[in-house]
Amino acid sequence: MQKLLLIEDDDKISDFIIKYALSENYEILRESDGRSGLETVLGGGFDLIILDIGLPGLSGLQLCRELRKTSGVPVIFLTAKDEEIDKVLALEIGADDYITKPFSPRELFARIKAILRRTSPVANSISKPASNAAEACIKSPARDEFAGLIEAGPLKIDIKRREARLGGTVVSLTYTQFEILKKLASNPGIVYSREEIYIAVWGEDGEGMSRTVDVHIKHLRQALAEAREGFTPIVSVRGAGYKFEENSV
Repeated sequence: MQKLLLIEDDDKISDFIIKYALSENYEILRESDGRSGLETVLGGGFDLIILDIGLPGLSGLQLCRELRKTSGVPVIFLTAKDEEIDKVLALEIGADDYITKPFSPRELFARIKAILRRTSPVANSISKPASNAAEACIKSPARDEFAGLIEAGPLKIDIKRREARLGGTVVSLTYTQFEILKKLASNPGIVYSREEIYIAVWGEDGEGMSRTVDVHIKHLRQALAEAREGFTPIVSVRGAGYKFEENSV
């Protein structure tokens, strides 16, 4: 049974999330303030965190910032504000997704299921067929997704372990950053639009979500550059999207 942590100070919202989670066969624990929430989440054992931005004690943004220093556990933000700055800031500090209040529990749990599908050990151990002939033709032993390993110069991506390494250095990535890297590195030279990346990673329509993709790729690039100076394999293609360029490694 997958275990969720809800950090939310509103009793009414918490009650309907908990009831829906139990009806969907999730185990769920609730904390109502930021400081106790951080202590609980750092104890580990959770598959996903549902995190309110406006918490007493320690804001959701501050909590996520602290969490990302040591953990890549998926985080979905709940926000009462439909403002671009809140959404962008949430993604900037490492959130995997966000949802604006008011929301339906069905919508929230559709997003939760999408994230957990792509982060579960079973999902990560299953090879997916190439989406078109061009992708199928460029597969090579160095990109054997069935074996769970992608190699591109100094970069090695272990799909089953969900680990990316540059030389001997483990690259610190969130779940979403890892999925984007895996998607692009599996098919070097292929240009993917922002919408295609969003659909592949989030499992839903990516219309209007280009900013979300841009923010995650910005942080993915930073993580790769921090692990190995000058390592910039993810290239922007103006008006088209992004590609993984082997000549950059």
